[in-house]
Amino acid sequence: MTEARSNPVGSRKQFLGGLWRSLAVLVAAIMAPSAARARIPVTVVAPMQPWQSTEFEFEKDGRLLPGIAVRLPATNGGAGALYAACRICPHEGCTFALEREYDLVGSIVGQTLSNPVFLCRCHLSVYDPLRDGAVVSGPAKRPPWRFEIREESGSLEVLALEAGAEVIR
Repeated sequence: MTEARSNPVGSRKQFLGGLWRSLAVLVAAIMAPSAARARIPVTVVAPMQPWQSTEFEFEKDGRLLPGIAVRLPATNGGAGALYAACRICPHEGCTFALEREYDLVGSIVGQTLSNPVFLCRCHLSVYDPLRDGAVVSGPAKRPPWRFEIREESGSLEVLALEAGAEVIR
């Protein structure tokens, strides 16, 4: 009895052709510029109370950069503004955090502080979010890089990072 066989060469060619097409699509997706993926804004819950904060990550040029948004106290009633910055210290690239124990930080750096601050524990750079991230103490030469943000209905949309932040390590 003779068995009917399909042509293995034809089906192998079809299989390999499909495999190569799939591989080409996969490689194209992987090699696509990360800037295209980074254009999608990051959305997080906006902090609502004074000195409440929200941390997030923002993709820029294929890197995830840590960020923080802090609700500042209102100066003339109503809700205070949001301050959003990259948590990478501009001095040497360490990561800083919001420090609510500002009296303790002030005693360590020899300053009188009146509100929570950003503290980089590596070299004790201190930044004041109430004064647009001004350097209060330490070796840092500039404030943290700012994020462009938009607030709407309790959500915070992080859109972009300040120009010049390309030097972030």
